[in-house]
Amino acid sequence: MSNKALLLRTLRLWHRRISLFLLVWVFFVALTGIGLNHSEDFGLDSVPLPTVVLQRIYDVAPPDVKSFYLEGSWISLVGGHQLYRNSKAIGLCDALAGLATYANEIYIGCGDSVFLISPQGEIIEQLTARFGLPVPISDFGSCANLPCLVSNGKTFVLNPQQFNWQPADSAFIPLPQGVTPEGLKTSLQRENTPQDFHLERLVRDLHSGLFFGLGPWLMDLFAIALMVLTATGFAMWWMTRRN
Repeated sequence: MSNKALLLRTLRLWHRRISLFLLVWVFFVALTGIGLNHSEDFGLDSVPLPTVVLQRIYDVAPPDVKSFYLEGSWISLVGGHQLYRNSKAIGLCDALAGLATYANEIYIGCGDSVFLISPQGEIIEQLTARFGLPVPISDFGSCANLPCLVSNGKTFVLNPQQFNWQPADSAFIPLPQGVTPEGLKTSLQRENTPQDFHLERLVRDLHSGLFFGLGPWLMDLFAIALMVLTATGFAMWWMTRRN
């Protein structure tokens, strides 16, 4: 076999191998490209990613949910800052210390404030240090059927007549933390997951190669393969052309 024939055989072999390699990539890029071009039509921009994908692919853990159950309501702190009554956001809370009830109102103890909400879940008042509230609040519960709190190791109970907080010797009774219902927990976590983590982002990262952790390097590899494919194709044409 002549050197020219050997070279031509080698070029054909590598041309075929590279073609098969690129066949899968071109199909994959075309498919994800169609998805991106019609993202709104397919609803990709509004489908949240499952928790397992967020954790394993993007290393994004779902926000913590801490809940208490009282008077038919689940009071939850999501992500360490957003306070909810059932599935309705009611305000910001730096730490959920506990709950108590008095006169058909729910008292929610946060680290630096106390929320008063009605049985319907409407905010009546938010007490802070400006209203004489002892802070920071480490625990919140009941003392002799009255809302009370623990601040700097001391117990303070609500005086409903003067609506202030007074030192107390009564036994502090905390409300046990509850186990958030799975459906509510999932809903709250999904609502507090960053909005850019949706199916469109996953398809975009697949399209660009970021999904595989290689990013532009993967695209560079395919670009080089395309150039080699073009070069081998041209070389074979040049070697087999008729004079």
